[in-house]
Amino acid sequence: MEMDKIGHFYKRALLVEDSEDICDFYKDFFETEELPLDVLMTIPDDNMQIGEKYDVLVCDWFVGPQTAEKWLKRLEQKKQLPAATIVATGMPDIEDNVADLPIHLIYKPFDFYSLKDILINFKQNQGRRMRPALGLPQINL
Repeated sequence: MEMDKIGHFYKRALLVEDSEDICDFYKDFFETEELPLDVLMTIPDDNMQIGEKYDVLVCDWFVGPQTAEKWLKRLEQKKQLPAATIVATGMPDIEDNVADLPIHLIYKPFDFYSLKDILINFKQNQGRRMRPALGLPQINL
């Protein structure tokens, strides 16, 4: 395992995303980064132990017809929210909804270099939120 792969810093990631096409992009990225990835296409029920099994959670803000807000807040209350939790959104007006959660927002479209930087920065205890860098190649998810 190469030292610059995020699989060196984390054990397992969970993606909660309802679009198969987008899931395929994430799968390719996490495979390249040597980090095992599980995918859920719906928000799981409250019985699933997220924090015990995963140290990375990447979640779309809208999963099906609902937002992930209530689920993320329940995870936080149960101390099941992974330290490296990233919510992908195209909606800039959700910051107030998640201000009390220890998560990172990444704004669509973003490139996977930004996602990788965010995950590495989590391990280095740096910034909470970061907008995508301008001028980098972006994947419109």
